[in-house]
Amino acid sequence: MGYGFNDDHLEQYLCPDLKLTKPTVIMTKELSDNALKAIAHSRGTQVIALSAVSGSDPRTRISTSDGEEIIVDEELWHLDGFNKGVI
Repeated sequence: MGYGFNDDHLEQYLCPDLKLTKPTVIMTKELSDNALKAIAHSRGTQVIALSAVSGSDPRTRISTSDGEEIIVDEELWHLDGFNKGVI
């Protein structure tokens, strides 16, 4: 938790693993361009991104590295919502 996709130092270490070896869950209010690129380049490794549908719509958009996308009525992108809805 707390990783930023716009932090060059951290991306240098996370993105190679994200693309190649480690299943990953990304939780964020808004997916950055760097996060979208990392997801797009991680085919073969399961990546699930949980983000708000929009700035005014707090429901969750679930996007996967397989190109699937669904919208659910819970705020799973937020840590409290994730804990209540998933854990």
